[in-house]
Amino acid sequence: LLDEGHCFRDQLVKFCHLKSASLSKKSYNLGSIETFMRIVENGKGVTFIPQLALPQLNEEQRKLVRSFAHPVPSREIVMITSPNFIRHTLLEMLVNRIRESIPEEMKK
Repeated sequence: LLDEGHCFRDQLVKFCHLKSASLSKKSYNLGSIETFMRIVENGKGVTFIPQLALPQLNEEQRKLVRSFAHPVPSREIVMITSPNFIRHTLLEMLVNRIRESIPEEMKK
């Protein structure tokens, strides 16, 4: 698993219903997804990577990727403002920009 405090680690722990990362026979705690990917490339295990990392993979790396069956894990993004927030146009522009940047295959 990624080091404590990494949001992707927290998602995986929740999705996989893990109580403790130390329950398995072997457990790695690293700070980078790329390090886990190198372990997989060398045939030494499996890992999870975010969908947004896929475009950066080369052809050989993409051959190693397996997609999730249902339920597909996802993350909800929420915009929260104070009741006195007055820059509604700016906020709407930001929301639209975020929506535009999400690949179609990731949209519900």
